Amino acid sequence: RWTRALTPLVLIALAGADAPAAVARSLARPASGPPSTAPATTSTTAATVPLLPETVSTGPVFALGDSLTVGIEPYLPALLPGRRVRFDAQVGRTTAEAIAIVKAHPAELAPTVVVGLGTNDDLSPTEFAQHVDELMALLGDRRVLWVNLNRPGYESLNAVLVNAALGYPNLQLVDWATPYAENPQDQTFDGIHATEAGYQLRAQVIASALTSPSPAAS
Repeated sequence: RWTRALTPLVLIALAGADAPAAVARSLARPASGPPSTAPATTSTTAATVPLLPETVSTGPVFALGDSLTVGIEPYLPALLPGRRVRFDAQVGRTTAEAIAIVKAHPAELAPTVVVGLGTNDDLSPTEFAQHVDELMALLGDRRVLWVNLNRPGYESLNAVLVNAALGYPNLQLVDWATPYAENPQDQTFDGIHATEAGYQLRAQVIASALTSPSPAAS
C-alpha cells in the first residue's frame, strides 16, 4: 500500500501489466468536461535542454504533460538531485497537442522523457493508440516513462499503454492509478486531480521509476 511516508517504487513490468506552479500545465477535461482544479497559466521552466550524450540514469529529464504534470513541478526536481528537469505542460493538453509541440521544438527534448498524457484525450482506444505510436516515433530511442491514467472510465486507454510497452523496449509504464486509488485523502473531488500531498506522492512515484534501471538496458 502506498503512503507518503514510503518512497514508492512503482513501475509496471513491460510484459504483463494493465496499464500550483510557475510552469505551463494541463488539466484533465472529461468528455463532458469536469471542473478544473489546476492552474490555468502557461509557461516553461528552465532553459532548453538539448539531447546530450549523458546516460539516461543521470542525464536531463524532459517532462511533457497536462495538469497532472503541472502538479508535480514543485516537487520532482528536488527528488532528482544533480539532474536537470524541464517541464512543458499545459492545462487541457491532449496527446495530439503534445505531438505538435514535439514536432515544432525537437531540440527541447532530453535523453529521458516523462509523459503524462491521455487524461484529456477522447475515449477512443484506436485514436489514442495512433497518437502513442506517433509520439513514440518522434521520441526515437530516448528512454520514455509514460505515467498511466487514473481517470475513471479510461481503463481502455491504459490497456493501450500496456500494449505499446510490449512493442517499444524503451517505453516504461509508471503506475500512478494504483497509489492514487489507495490514497483517497489525496484525491480532489473530481477523482482525477490531487491535493498538494497527492502531487508530492505522484512525484515520488515518478522519481522512483526514473532512478530505477531501465528494463530496456537489462
